[in-house]
Amino acid sequence: MTHQFQFQCVLPNGIHARPANHLEQQCRQFECQITLTNHRTNNSGDAKSVLALVGTDTLLNDNCTLHFEGADSEQACQTLQTYIEQQFPHCDEALETLSDESEIVLPQSLLRHQPQLITGKRLAPGIGHGVLTAMSQIDPQQFATAAHDDNEAQRFEQARVQVSANLNHTIANGSHHEQEITSAHLAIINDSSFIDGVTTLLTIHSTANAILAVMEKLCHQLEQSASSYLRERVLDIKDVSIQLLTAAYPNVLDNQAAFSLQQPSIVIANDLTPSQFLGLDKALLQGLVLTHAGSTSHTVILARAFNIPTLSGIEIKECAAALDHHVYLDAQLGVLAIEPSIEVSGY
Repeated sequence: MTHQFQFQCVLPNGIHARPANHLEQQCRQFECQITLTNHRTNNSGDAKSVLALVGTDTLLNDNCTLHFEGADSEQACQTLQTYIEQQFPHCDEALETLSDESEIVLPQSLLRHQPQLITGKRLAPGIGHGVLTAMSQIDPQQFATAAHDDNEAQRFEQARVQVSANLNHTIANGSHHEQEITSAHLAIINDSSFIDGVTTLLTIHSTANAILAVMEKLCHQLEQSASSYLRERVLDIKDVSIQLLTAAYPNVLDNQAAFSLQQPSIVIANDLTPSQFLGLDKALLQGLVLTHAGSTSHTVILARAFNIPTLSGIEIKECAAALDHHVYLDAQLGVLAIEPSIEVSGY
């Protein structure tokens, strides 16, 4: 038996990983096959797969159909239609964005002290001061290896179980925002299309190369989206992949000292994954400067939740001379003050 119903996506950020996780959990209680089709993109995906749902590139106001085929399809159709109409619209919310930089007028009372300022895009409000500390990215390609043995499937599964346990610990003990974002990451590594994509390659590829290949495929798919929100989910795919790679090959990073804050700091990085952010000591983290982050990055969402002022659009080379020196970050005005004078520091 087959059933279907149409609906319009009312989620402000479309069907990205977090709402896809909610929808997938609803669909998994039924035996029938459930497929979501986006009529704008003509993309269809298994509604019991978070990554397949995200792959439909469903955005706000897109018209969609949920198609049900199987023994319990009638019950599933009725239940999911009620869920889509009554609950699904509330599983995500529009994100706050700070007003455009063109509206910012730096006060003359500050400018008369002739501060050395670098202007950035305001992502999370607040004011912070501390030592400017650079945090480097982990390059997932450093895990690449042609070495292959008969235990690759076991290596991957053990890594997946270990990362799942770590994520479940965060979900059990974290704040609401931590739980939502971490649950989306957990859904990715438990997603059948992700697992099948990796395990299919393990017959002739190392665990590392299989994970990297699936990561690159998923990232490429997201980068094609018309939605900047979905494009920013690339960092989440890389985050999950790096966690799996680190668990599978713990010795690769042995020669890299774990990054930790030793004093009140403003951290600057090209990109910062959600798990890297959660690993920082929030008592010492006074602000973030992220070169490439956008306003809908999960890292930025977490920064707002933890009241960490954040700017983006500032290259590390612009303030290289200020590294390991005291700086002020004013995310209300959208500026980073380098070598602040006593007057600027007390502004």
